[in-house]
Amino acid sequence: MCEQAKQEKTGFDEKNTKTYTLYTFMESIQDIKDQLRNNELNEIKALSLCHNLENSILERRVYEYFIPYNDKQRTELNKLKSDINDFLKNIQTQNNKIVSG
Repeated sequence: MCEQAKQEKTGFDEKNTKTYTLYTFMESIQDIKDQLRNNELNEIKALSLCHNLENSILERRVYEYFIPYNDKQRTELNKLKSDINDFLKNIQTQNNKIVSG
Protein backbone atom coordinates (compact mmCIF):
# COMPACT_ATOMS: atom_id res chain seq x y z
CA MET A 1 0.00 0.00 0.00
CA CYS A 2 2.90 2.35 0.70
CA GLU A 3 4.25 1.80 -2.80
CA GLN A 4 0.80 2.41 -4.29
CA ALA A 5 0.51 5.64 -2.30
CA LYS A 6 3.96 6.70 -3.49
CA GLN A 7 2.84 6.11 -7.09
CA GLU A 8 -0.47 7.90 -6.38
CA LYS A 9 -2.43 4.73 -7.15
CA THR A 10 -4.08 5.03 -3.73
CA GLY A 11 -4.41 7.91 -1.33
CA PHE A 12 -2.71 8.45 2.01
CA ASP A 13 -3.68 11.12 4.54
CA GLU A 14 -0.37 12.39 5.89
CA LYS A 15 -1.92 14.71 8.49
CA ASN A 16 -1.50 12.13 11.25
CA THR A 17 1.59 10.29 10.06
CA LYS A 18 3.93 10.28 7.08
CA THR A 19 4.60 7.43 4.69
CA TYR A 20 8.28 7.45 5.69
CA THR A 21 7.09 6.51 9.19
CA LEU A 22 5.58 3.35 7.73
CA TYR A 23 8.81 2.55 5.92
CA THR A 24 10.66 3.01 9.22
CA PHE A 25 8.30 0.51 10.90
CA MET A 26 8.88 -2.01 8.11
CA GLU A 27 12.66 -1.53 8.22
CA SER A 28 12.65 -1.98 11.99
CA ILE A 29 10.81 -5.28 11.73
CA GLN A 30 13.22 -6.46 9.03
CA ASP A 31 16.16 -5.47 11.26
CA ILE A 32 14.70 -7.49 14.12
CA LYS A 33 14.31 -10.52 11.84
CA ASP A 34 17.90 -10.13 10.63
CA GLN A 35 19.24 -9.83 14.17
CA LEU A 36 17.33 -12.93 15.21
CA ARG A 37 18.73 -14.89 12.23
CA ASN A 38 22.24 -13.73 13.14
CA ASN A 39 21.75 -14.73 16.79
CA GLU A 40 22.11 -11.11 17.86
CA LEU A 41 18.70 -11.27 19.61
CA ASN A 42 17.00 -14.03 21.53
CA GLU A 43 13.46 -15.09 20.65
CA ILE A 44 11.83 -13.41 23.63
CA LYS A 45 13.41 -10.03 22.87
CA ALA A 46 12.58 -10.32 19.15
CA LEU A 47 8.97 -11.21 19.90
CA SER A 48 8.67 -8.36 22.34
CA LEU A 49 10.13 -5.84 19.89
CA CYS A 50 7.90 -7.03 17.03
CA HIS A 51 4.86 -6.99 19.26
CA ASN A 52 5.57 -3.43 20.36
CA LEU A 53 6.09 -2.21 16.80
CA GLU A 54 3.04 -3.94 15.36
CA ASN A 55 0.88 -2.88 18.26
CA SER A 56 1.97 0.73 17.87
CA ILE A 57 0.94 0.61 14.20
CA LEU A 58 -2.52 -0.55 15.21
CA GLU A 59 -2.78 1.91 18.08
CA ARG A 60 -2.03 4.74 15.69
CA ARG A 61 -4.70 3.28 13.37
CA VAL A 62 -2.25 3.82 10.54
CA TYR A 63 -4.19 1.65 8.10
CA GLU A 64 -7.09 4.08 8.32
CA TYR A 65 -4.88 6.78 6.78
CA PHE A 66 -4.87 5.00 3.43
CA ILE A 67 -7.61 6.10 1.09
CA PRO A 68 -8.60 3.18 -1.14
CA TYR A 69 -9.54 4.12 -4.69
CA ASN A 70 -11.31 0.83 -5.40
CA ASP A 71 -12.81 -2.29 -3.80
CA LYS A 72 -9.62 -4.29 -4.34
CA GLN A 73 -7.60 -1.80 -2.27
CA ARG A 74 -10.33 -1.67 0.38
CA THR A 75 -10.22 -5.47 0.63
CA GLU A 76 -6.41 -5.39 0.80
CA LEU A 77 -6.49 -2.87 3.65
CA ASN A 78 -8.99 -4.95 5.58
CA LYS A 79 -6.81 -8.03 5.08
CA LEU A 80 -3.71 -6.16 6.26
CA LYS A 81 -5.46 -5.07 9.42
CA SER A 82 -6.73 -8.59 10.03
CA ASP A 83 -3.28 -10.07 9.33
CA ILE A 84 -1.66 -7.66 11.81
CA ASN A 85 -4.19 -8.64 14.48
CA ASP A 86 -3.52 -12.32 13.78
CA PHE A 87 0.22 -11.70 13.87
CA LEU A 88 -0.07 -9.98 17.27
CA LYS A 89 -2.04 -12.93 18.62
CA ASN A 90 0.57 -15.33 17.25
CA ILE A 91 3.39 -13.33 18.84
CA GLN A 92 1.61 -13.47 22.19
CA THR A 93 1.06 -17.21 21.84
CA GLN A 94 4.72 -17.80 20.96
CA ASN A 95 5.84 -15.58 23.79
CA ASN A 96 3.67 -17.52 26.25
CA LYS A 97 5.16 -20.82 25.02
CA ILE A 98 8.70 -19.55 25.42
CA VAL A 99 8.11 -18.06 28.85
CA SER A 100 6.31 -21.14 30.16
CA GLY A 101 9.01 -23.43 28.84
